[in-house]
Amino acid sequence: MSDETRLENIRKAEEEWNKACEEWVEETKIKDRAPKTTPSGIPLKPIYTPLDLKGFDYMEKLGFPGIYPFTRGIYPTMYRGRPWTVRLLSGYGTGEDANERFKFLVKEGETGLNLALDSPTIYGYDADDPRVRGEVGQGGASISSLEAIERIFEGLPIERLSTSLVTHFLGLPTFAMYVAMAERRGISLKDLRGTTQNDPLWLFHVGNPPLPLKPSVKLAVDLLEFCLEHMPKWYGINVSGYHIREAGSNAVQEAAFTLADATVFLDEALSRGWDIDDVAPQVSFFMNAHNNLFEEVAKFRAMRRVWAKIVKEKYHAKNPRSMIFKFHTQTAGSALTAQDPLNNVIRATIHSLAAVMGGTQSLHTDSYDEALGLPTEKAARLALRTQHIILHESGVPNVIDPLGGSYYVEWLTDKIEEEIWRYFDRIEAAGGMLRYTEAGIPRREISQTSYMTQLAIERGEMPIVGVNIFRSNIENIEICRVKLEQENAEIEALRRVKRMRDQKKVEEALKEFREACLKGVNVTPYAIKAAKVYVTNGEMYQVFREVYGEGPHLE
Repeated sequence: MSDETRLENIRKAEEEWNKACEEWVEETKIKDRAPKTTPSGIPLKPIYTPLDLKGFDYMEKLGFPGIYPFTRGIYPTMYRGRPWTVRLLSGYGTGEDANERFKFLVKEGETGLNLALDSPTIYGYDADDPRVRGEVGQGGASISSLEAIERIFEGLPIERLSTSLVTHFLGLPTFAMYVAMAERRGISLKDLRGTTQNDPLWLFHVGNPPLPLKPSVKLAVDLLEFCLEHMPKWYGINVSGYHIREAGSNAVQEAAFTLADATVFLDEALSRGWDIDDVAPQVSFFMNAHNNLFEEVAKFRAMRRVWAKIVKEKYHAKNPRSMIFKFHTQTAGSALTAQDPLNNVIRATIHSLAAVMGGTQSLHTDSYDEALGLPTEKAARLALRTQHIILHESGVPNVIDPLGGSYYVEWLTDKIEEEIWRYFDRIEAAGGMLRYTEAGIPRREISQTSYMTQLAIERGEMPIVGVNIFRSNIENIEICRVKLEQENAEIEALRRVKRMRDQKKVEEALKEFREACLKGVNVTPYAIKAAKVYVTNGEMYQVFREVYGEGPHLE
């Protein structure tokens, strides 16, 4: 029987099924009340068949894991060869608090470190700055100097564990302190494994960046370039789609803007004379896993395919390693609810499954209490165990790309890919992602999507269990809070550093650092030199502000 004959038989059978459905609805009065689109607005049918994949070319669209276009995974054996890295985001209070939590997580089975920073550190203020009183150590670690980062990583084998520095904006000062710490321990930079988020662009889409756009890109690529020269196992830029999604974008916007942002960093590196096959392998991604299981899986699969095509066809890469979309996933914090917080265990499990079935390389699972405060040890342990149970008991990792071949998943992967390319067409027509960002277009579009989503929730069109259906009250659960005494302890630790450091060396290092910024050379080596004599995060950022100016206030 020919393929055309088979498809015609399926078409006739589908027509008969549709008639039977109509009769069923008429007889039972049971109407189809399911959503008619995905959360990203992609129209849905009730069922998918080979008719929806007519002309589908297996080798062009799928192929095999570890082979272009990498739809089915970036490594030949995926989790059958090596599991994803279990990497919970951590850091709060004092350096000792962060250190204690890291050691607890490693003891409980974490396989990689994932350091969150507090907002003063992200925005370039030291713990003792009166403007940030009440924010120190809240939601992340306070890192004002090398001494702070040494307390955080005291007794942790960073030569064996990969470390992710979730810097949110520029990674340079924190990265410089981490490198200075490693060199003090006698660890070769060539052996250090990890990632610096170091992606300033997302803050221009959904936040308020502390520095202007073009200098921010320049400084980010300075760090990437340093890694290309000295740290082959370190990803100098981890392009963030996670925060774009947390701000209210849909899955398609998250994917399109993240991939487009990555091209900005590639272009800047290539303009410095680097080859694409040197640069692309050291760029990784940080993605969000949200509620709609199948759309999230399809998003990750589509992004692998699109990235491979961009790097191969636009940038003419020759090395297959350059074409792989390597990403860390964090489950969606914005999807967690303060109402009936134990429901978040189920949400985070679905998100984690989406990440694993979508082929992630490392994973953070949110704790159930994160809509109320910092995760307690009990909640963090359960988040770890969520990943451990998926890995060891579910059977999901035993087969590579287990949803591959599903009519629905393949159709949805194609649709998301089409939508990503439509965004790229608009971005290219506007002159590229840098100009698209300067025009504020991603910011407006994300804001509009967020607004429409909130309206849908308030109207009850988008059900949220415990919020607008099956409403519950907040349970009496333990909450972790950073106390004023912890903030005071961190401030006093910084003051001790400032009293004990050699002020002449500090002034000399800052002078060299400023001159490097003014000359436009790569400032990373100067930042590391400054970190070694205890120049602080705030002092480095003050130089940035004086040389490059303040960031735009975006609304």
